[in-house]
Amino acid sequence: MQMHLLSCIFNVVFNTSLDLSCDIRVSELEAALEATRAANDGQLPYEMVLQLDRSQQHLMARDGGLNAKKMRKGRGYEDANPHIRSSVWPRQPVDIRQENCRADGSCEKCKAELAEYKEKHGNSDDFQAIGWKGLAMLASERGTPNAAAFNVEQLVEIVEAYDDFRDEVSAVEAVLNSHGHRAIIGAECHSVSPPAHLRFVTCLILTCDLAGVSIH
Repeated sequence: MQMHLLSCIFNVVFNTSLDLSCDIRVSELEAALEATRAANDGQLPYEMVLQLDRSQQHLMARDGGLNAKKMRKGRGYEDANPHIRSSVWPRQPVDIRQENCRADGSCEKCKAELAEYKEKHGNSDDFQAIGWKGLAMLASERGTPNAAAFNVEQLVEIVEAYDDFRDEVSAVEAVLNSHGHRAIIGAECHSVSPPAHLRFVTCLILTCDLAGVSIH
């Protein structure tokens, strides 16, 4: 929530002409940002970059993140493992992917993700539902022959090597990215349990415009 609020405030101040002292609806902010992008070749003129320490909170996975270790070998449902969000994978010459993680096509989450993808891209060519498919099914859909013969550890290694799983970001990074900003995760630079009066958060805010970088 804090990162979402911080990103919105930054965008209001630096990337729009909206008045921060007035009530601003989300729809108003989104419209103002679209107008700003249209006037700047599709980009926001200012970008926020936060440098954060390598704490568990900053590295916490987002809900439904691409995490092979959270997946079972076979198809699993709500009571067994989380619903992994959909991803994008190039179509294969012989493509066996299913657009829904349930065998009967009844998963509403997959349906919603597919509809969102089609609305954004106009087709479902490279869309791949993952959800509760399981490691073996995902690996098979991505071209691994006889994937069911591998054990869980082998399948995790295979899936973790895929670009989208390897490049998965934390919940904090995902929020910042959704607003057009970035996070740099550095070293763990605070003590595990400092006295209450010494606790603090260090961050570096860079505002990057088309001409260069200013530090604030």
